[in-house]
Amino acid sequence: MKKLLSYLALIAGAVGVVACLVALVTTWSMAGRAQRVTQRLYAAMDDSLAGVQDRVEQVEQRVAAMNITAGEITTGLKDRTAEGIRDRLATELQLEQRTAGLAAGVDQADEWAAAIESSVESVRTMAELLAATGLDVDPTGIDGVLEEIVTVRSQLAEAGEQVAALRQRVASDEEDHDGQIAKILARVVATLTSLDERMGDFGDRLSAAQQSIATAEGVSQRWITTLSILATLLLIWVAAGQGALARVGWKNVRSGS
Repeated sequence: MKKLLSYLALIAGAVGVVACLVALVTTWSMAGRAQRVTQRLYAAMDDSLAGVQDRVEQVEQRVAAMNITAGEITTGLKDRTAEGIRDRLATELQLEQRTAGLAAGVDQADEWAAAIESSVESVRTMAELLAATGLDVDPTGIDGVLEEIVTVRSQLAEAGEQVAALRQRVASDEEDHDGQIAKILARVVATLTSLDERMGDFGDRLSAAQQSIATAEGVSQRWITTLSILATLLLIWVAAGQGALARVGWKNVRSGS
């Protein structure tokens, strides 16, 4: 009976050691895969936000150009009071061209803003996926960026409506033509100025989100490595116990023989 128990101890210990070695290899293999997956997700998020940053700069440049155009229209309106009929016709044509340029600028800016919103939503989904795995990712920073771009698009829609009203007024020949144009133009300028400030705030939030993601990536990689080391130490400890059991069984087998 003692010899049987010795054989069982030897076999159980040997199997335990092998199982620990297999678990050790599996642990580091899974850790390597987890690191590669998280790196790819973080890289995808970083690339998306870098693309968003480029789009933001384009929108900012477009808004700045629209502000310049609005200023030229304002100046043109002031100059019209001292012009003759022929000059007024030329100025009228310039007004139509510039208001058409404003409308095209708003449409282009909104198209870029829509692309920004789509990219940020994709980053938000990836951040939620990482957070669901228990990694230290805070999607609320992305939420702030998403809220900002929604507000920007709302202001662009408002600017689009105002520019449409401006173009309609420019094309009309109603009484107090210039006065009505000036009032609408003042609202357009106010909206564009507010939009310019909003884009600055959006850029700040975007930079903060990018920094937060970079920090989260470093923390996530450290957590994966730390957990892998802890699992390794635990498996070594268990393997040592199993090895001791196998050694005792082997000694008893040899002494019994």
